[in-house]
Amino acid sequence: MLVNVILTVFLVIASTVLHEIGHAFFLNKHGIKISELGIGLSLRSLIGKSPGKPLTSIAPRRIDAWGVHMDIPRIAFHAIPLGAYVDPIDEEDKFSTLSTSSKIEIYGAGSYVHLVLTALLYFTIFSLLGVYAALNGVYPPKEILIHALLGASVFALLVGFRDFVFRHGPIFLGALGIVLVLLIILTPEGRGSVGGVISVVAISTQTTSIFEVLIIALSVNLSMAIINAVPLKITDGAQILNALLGKANAPQRFQTSVGWVGAVALAALLFLSFHNDIINYIL
Repeated sequence: MLVNVILTVFLVIASTVLHEIGHAFFLNKHGIKISELGIGLSLRSLIGKSPGKPLTSIAPRRIDAWGVHMDIPRIAFHAIPLGAYVDPIDEEDKFSTLSTSSKIEIYGAGSYVHLVLTALLYFTIFSLLGVYAALNGVYPPKEILIHALLGASVFALLVGFRDFVFRHGPIFLGALGIVLVLLIILTPEGRGSVGGVISVVAISTQTTSIFEVLIIALSVNLSMAIINAVPLKITDGAQILNALLGKANAPQRFQTSVGWVGAVALAALLFLSFHNDIINYIL
């Protein structure tokens, strides 16, 4: 159904925007201002670091209402509805003076947001199933109630112990992600299981209910939480590893070698995703 495809794409884009808002929040917390929040990508941004010219934008503004004081950066909308970004004001010197834990907090914010969204979606799916059963005159099965409670509990733990999650979560997810990446690359089952954007859209065309759409959104958010914590050259996990290696005074040659390993692993994942998308849904 076209509506389900649109809803799936919207939920995925919304997740990436919230990911970047998470980064922006903690950059602002540590005194680093944001000049622009970008939604979508431009052709120029795909081949370079510059965001490129947006289709349209909303001017920056400051909110002072009901005790809330917040600076809203310029919001730019780009043509390609894939991803999002935040563009900090050039304060590299200030960022370099931050502690390692503060840097991990900033870089880990994206994966944290995806974990929170995963727990929230899990709770929503099983809560809606319970409501659906009740509306049809059936008392919700105990299993549905247990799963809804599990989702709510994980959400509460992530929010209630966010400082602990920020300090240790990215490192744990990164280690877990490295194992999963190795399994994907080195095993036949793993190489056949990975997919990209085309897979997500193709699967969404086969959905027949809101529950299936939410399950796709949950799977995407959980995958993004893990893969983003893996040090794959351009991910937040790579920045976290660089911060940890810098704190440990690791030799520059070693840091460069680790970066190349991450780049090769990223290239392998992108190739497998593109290959499987083409084989499974186009040819």
